[in-house]
Amino acid sequence: MDIVGFFCELGEAREDRLFAVKTALLKFFADKGCYFHVPSHAEEIYNEFTLNKMIGLWAGREVNILSEKPCFLEEADRNLIESILESPLINLADAKGSIIGRIYEYSIPRGEKKEKGAIYTPEDICEYMRDMIFESVTGYEKMTDPACGCGVFLEAFYDCLMAKRCFMESDELIWETHRQILGECIYGADSSPEAVALSKIILALKYPRCYISENIVCRDSLLSTPPALKGFFDYVISNPPYVGHKGIPSAYRKKIAEKYSAVFRDKSDLSYCFFALGETLLKKEGKLLFVTGRYFAQSRHAESLRSFIKERFTVNEAVDFFGLRPFKTAGVDPMIILMTKGGDKGDLIAVKYDPAKPFDLMKIRRAGVGIVLSNEELTAEGFNFLSDSPKRVAEKVISKCTMSLGEAGQFFQGVITGCDKAFVTDSYNMLNSDCINETGRKWIKSRDIRAEGVFFGDKYVLYTNSVQNAADMPATLARLLAFKPQLIKRRECKKGSREWYELQWPRKSELFENPKIIFPYKSEGNRFLYDEQGYFFSADIYGFVLNEALRGSLELKKLTYLLNSPLYDRYFKTFAKKLGGALYEYYPNTVQKLMIPPLEVINGFENIKDAEAYFNE
Repeated sequence: MDIVGFFCELGEAREDRLFAVKTALLKFFADKGCYFHVPSHAEEIYNEFTLNKMIGLWAGREVNILSEKPCFLEEADRNLIESILESPLINLADAKGSIIGRIYEYSIPRGEKKEKGAIYTPEDICEYMRDMIFESVTGYEKMTDPACGCGVFLEAFYDCLMAKRCFMESDELIWETHRQILGECIYGADSSPEAVALSKIILALKYPRCYISENIVCRDSLLSTPPALKGFFDYVISNPPYVGHKGIPSAYRKKIAEKYSAVFRDKSDLSYCFFALGETLLKKEGKLLFVTGRYFAQSRHAESLRSFIKERFTVNEAVDFFGLRPFKTAGVDPMIILMTKGGDKGDLIAVKYDPAKPFDLMKIRRAGVGIVLSNEELTAEGFNFLSDSPKRVAEKVISKCTMSLGEAGQFFQGVITGCDKAFVTDSYNMLNSDCINETGRKWIKSRDIRAEGVFFGDKYVLYTNSVQNAADMPATLARLLAFKPQLIKRRECKKGSREWYELQWPRKSELFENPKIIFPYKSEGNRFLYDEQGYFFSADIYGFVLNEALRGSLELKKLTYLLNSPLYDRYFKTFAKKLGGALYEYYPNTVQKLMIPPLEVINGFENIKDAEAYFNE
């Protein structure tokens, strides 16, 4: 039976996730039988169904672990809970206390998780990270998680310390060790009062006698960490919140941009600030272990963070999931990174996971699979964990090139209509045909860029911005009038910079009308197509045209032979930003870095084989 799923459904049915958590905790106490005798206190619990009441009965005193209103259970709820307590199908006798946290985490609606950037760590990843540091732990180190959630890393570190210190010892010694670890070694913080309360409970459940840690607190670690904790910890272990720049409120963004200016700029992710916070919290030679979005390793908006890491840390180990998404409910591409504050800047072990193989983290670690690299190979421009083979590909290409693609030309993004329903049409009826005759331009999207060429699906964009006088396009205006309520709500129309019938971001029409190279913004491999048909395209496609000084000196079609060659596909992937699955990102800021041979050499290519042959000479 899926016990976590059962309790999540219970909370969902009542629209009260804490009800599910409290019911599960009561079942945990009842099935374990070593904390307190639940049947003897059932009436008290049902009259005040709170975490404080249950933990207070266990502790033998009043506790204030979470501010809750007293909750008197009606007869129907009492009967429901009694049936769960008595059911042999739902048995928590062998469960770990962390199951309470899992129930809470899985009960949080997806929208709320996205808003807070809360992506909870799967158990196998948590175990993997625990094993990464186990050998270096002696048993007395101090550790914190500044975004602890329900305490998965706090519990994992507790297990490390206890394993190092207690071997078949007496109950009293285990109790004293338990209290010392919770009282002196493990610290955590989170902005959610409920998560903090559950972290305290889960750690307390590690021993039958009740001891509640005072070191796990509710606060915003980025803004409210006490100065006394600076340089206090041996380990900072965390899964920082995943909040992109668009999801950060402007007032909060201003505060963290000021405090973490060394790593947080422009379109930085909130998680970047936790690297700087971790460095502040660590002792010299302390270790930072994060599972976080892999984009920090390659994004141009993370260059300041990479410089910070290069200056302040030695990278010891990196596990790149390389497109695999082990967080089942979130579209995040993670990386695990272990670093030492300061350190000797020596070698690091990089593990690049192969998405084509079955997912087994433990097997990877046991096998010791990895690439040995030097920290000197990591640059602020990008952390590329490459084996010798991809490095040789890049060196082979660069050795015979003279300029970058960005130096040869300029890139441009496709049209943003602001309302595709209004502006994109086909020729299936007379009115549409009249519109197309007036303002229509052939229209494609990224899915239409195929290996064999452009697929034109009889779609047209009504390029109204090219018409000086609106009266000259009556059919187009008649069509758009039906969409006017939506069109006038667009930002540019509200500001008065666009007429209601104009495209939101039309770009320059001549960029589309003249010969160009087009490519999708994400793809499994290089798809650069030469277009002389004058296609207009959506914003999920980019175009490339030569600089004016080079026009006539380079044939764009010949350039596509080079860019679409298997060698250039492998070359691009040595520094491209990896997305989920087999996809790569083809934004101009990355594509422009491609190096190309002398123009006269490219003009001599008649096909892809010629391009490949040039680099094999």
